[in-house]
Amino acid sequence: MHARAATEQQSQQLDTSPVVATIGDEVITQDDLDATVVRTLGEFAAMQMDDEGRRKVLESMVMSKSMAMAQRQAMNAEQMAEIEREVDAFRDELLTKAYLKD
Repeated sequence: MHARAATEQQSQQLDTSPVVATIGDEVITQDDLDATVVRTLGEFAAMQMDDEGRRKVLESMVMSKSMAMAQRQAMNAEQMAEIEREVDAFRDELLTKAYLKD
């Protein structure tokens, strides 16, 4: 199994958060939405955000997923392999930062 597919499958198996949107065969969960709100606006602003604000963030996430899906379909195997290399490098960078924080 490809690393990305394995990671997504593991993530879906561990994620018991309710699904708030479905785009094709991909989903956005409540946890995904909450994390995006915090990452985008910060914890304090996230706590103050009303339902309308969350709806707008969710709409943005749906549009982003839709564009990513369209681009994925338009790319050839070599282009996708390059994206996967970049994703792997970024994952390693994030894991290294997490390790150094502990």
